[in-house]
Amino acid sequence: MRIVAASLCLLILTVFALPVLADDFRCPNGNLVSIGQSISEVKIKCDPPSSKVRLSRHSIEWTYNQGQHKFVHYLVFNNGILTEIRSGSFGR
Repeated sequence: MRIVAASLCLLILTVFALPVLADDFRCPNGNLVSIGQSISEVKIKCDPPSSKVRLSRHSIEWTYNQGQHKFVHYLVFNNGILTEIRSGSFGR
């Protein structure tokens, strides 16, 4: 019984620790961007990100950290197109 309870607790913690994927992101200025938009469209609609990281030659990740009471959001661009929006833990 203890093994089952421990396994269930571990499974629940793992699920909550995974980043959440989304199709849309509400920019800090209130504008909405979606998967499939170009990096130039997102640049026009959103405020500058907290940070930018080049993941590979064709892939860039923008991070939006809006403080400790909001989730950090990660926008991933592949070949200049927004392909992934993830939410992480609370910011700092």
